[in-house]
Amino acid sequence: MDIQLKRLLRISSSYTRYGVAVISVLLSLLLLPLWGARSPFLMLIPAVMVSSYYGGLGPGILATILGGFLGFRFLPQWSCESVLNPHLGDLLRLGVFFSIGVFVGFLSWRLLSEKRQAEASSRSYQESEKRYRLMVEQVKDYAFYTLDPHGVVNTWNTGAERLKGYCSADIVGRSFALCFPPEEIERGKSESILQDAIAHGQWVDEGWHVRKDGSLFWAEAVTTALRDERGQLQGFSQVVHDISDRRQAEETLRKTNQTLQSIIQASPLAMFPRDAQGVHHER
Repeated sequence: MDIQLKRLLRISSSYTRYGVAVISVLLSLLLLPLWGARSPFLMLIPAVMVSSYYGGLGPGILATILGGFLGFRFLPQWSCESVLNPHLGDLLRLGVFFSIGVFVGFLSWRLLSEKRQAEASSRSYQESEKRYRLMVEQVKDYAFYTLDPHGVVNTWNTGAERLKGYCSADIVGRSFALCFPPEEIERGKSESILQDAIAHGQWVDEGWHVRKDGSLFWAEAVTTALRDERGQLQGFSQVVHDISDRRQAEETLRKTNQTLQSIIQASPLAMFPRDAQGVHHER
């Protein structure tokens, strides 16, 4: 059923496109007496343009052929004998009209094709941007935001709002340096991160970040330099993940190892660590 419907729609669309070509030519011919019949072929060029732009190359060629033969009727010296035995000048006019008509029709068709391609690309870009925005907004555990070449925040996702406490209205248009403690700002950490990202393309950094309420958390930040096809810097993207729990676990393990090492060194007993093969290693 759907296939038949699609076929009917395609057939209907074809009839419409070629019907517009016929109507355009007939309207032009009806208006010829108002403009004079000295150059009927010239007045038919708009019909060819409309047919090609609306329907494509096929309807444009149909309008050219139909307009050429019907326009022949409006030549000043037209007669039944002239149709059977046309003058050379009339044939030249007809040939020039056909040439111009095909050329104009082709240009109009190309213009229509380029317009449709641009519209399709625009729709595809908008759909991709929408999917990308939805994807970014759904990421809750990571802060994702973009910066301009000077480090000013351009976009801010919900994960960034949750992690850092700033809503989009609070932070967009301001420097991302607000996310660092004051002492790090004084040391120029934000500028250093951007310079490293420019130099290496991407830069991974771990350190203290500050929330809107002033609380600190240990984060891993991946900063990527964004460039266009010519290599010109357009800005940066930054993905930030709170790794405070991992850092705390690593710190606990480090302290445990230090404590164990102190016990081993202070023990009067001969305690030596073994490797996986049971070999002693004296310290």
